[in-house]
Amino acid sequence: MAYDRYLAICHPLRYHSIMNSTLSTQLALGSWVGGFLTLSVPMFLIARLSFCGPTVINHFFCDIDSWIALSCIDTHLVEMVYIALSFIVVLESCAVTLGSYIHISSTIVRIPSAQGREKAFSTCSAHLTILVMLYSCSIFLYVKPSKQNSLDMNKMVSVFNTIVTPLLNAFIYTLRNKDVKEVMIKSFSRT
Repeated sequence: MAYDRYLAICHPLRYHSIMNSTLSTQLALGSWVGGFLTLSVPMFLIARLSFCGPTVINHFFCDIDSWIALSCIDTHLVEMVYIALSFIVVLESCAVTLGSYIHISSTIVRIPSAQGREKAFSTCSAHLTILVMLYSCSIFLYVKPSKQNSLDMNKMVSVFNTIVTPLLNAFIYTLRNKDVKEVMIKSFSRT
């Protein structure tokens, strides 16, 4: 989405020739393959761990921290690989997105009309709000040693990251739709 916003604001005349279905497919496939390859290394290492204690995972889903907590052998290698990969993936994507938004902001400032600047900032602010929430949760959950935070705290942040952020994303983008705004104004003005 950051690249889409970057093209739409910084190269509006070339947007449709650059952001075509082929590029969209390549970006999506690159994300999926990259995610699969990144997770395959820690999963391979976790599959080699021994588990001799409780058999109940203390989480809503099979998060890596929960598996590490159940292991009864040294998990130092798994934790270091996990932290290194998380650091690279989360912070690298955050840096690329931040760089994109810095470039977008410098382009928006140079838009001559106030209405054009307002529309561009409005478009970006919704996306940026969601990104701040997403990256904050991701950095808290993944870019740290696994035993630093309690599993209960991780579960709470995971709920925020997997449920609240997507709901807010849909809500924010719905409110940006003029038809929805008009219906909401009419419905609230009747009461």
